[in-house]
Amino acid sequence: MTTRNAAATRPALLASHVGGLLLLVVPPLDMLMPAPASTETCNALRAQCFLADADPELKIRGCNAVVDAPREPVTVRARSYLHRGTAFATRGDNRRAIADYDAALDLVPRNAEVLFRRDIAKLACQDSTGGNADLRAALQIEPGIDNRLSHLRQ
Repeated sequence: MTTRNAAATRPALLASHVGGLLLLVVPPLDMLMPAPASTETCNALRAQCFLADADPELKIRGCNAVVDAPREPVTVRARSYLHRGTAFATRGDNRRAIADYDAALDLVPRNAEVLFRRDIAKLACQDSTGGNADLRAALQIEPGIDNRLSHLRQ
């Protein structure tokens, strides 16, 4: 007797009675497990994190794939937190943006762009003291960053 789910595309367990015994034939485990996403699919998703014009939802999903991968270099993970924070800010979710900017700064503490973007998010959350402190710190690291990223304040 063979049991098979009609919708399944992978082999099912085979069972039969032989001399009063129930005999189970189990296919290899990798045939029972869901197929992992292809490398191309994973790379395409991860690439969304770093695309400037990516949809915020796709950017967040792509950055999730990067920040959850401990094998990634610290600088790549920090950049992913920056990009995901920016996507959250674009959605108006400034609290989550600040949390991601904090995570980026934990990994790479002297990052003027992260500090500048966190300044904007804090100001949007009515935290002018914290925002101004971040702006001062960003300007100490990179004088003129306020001019380079002035388009973000508009």
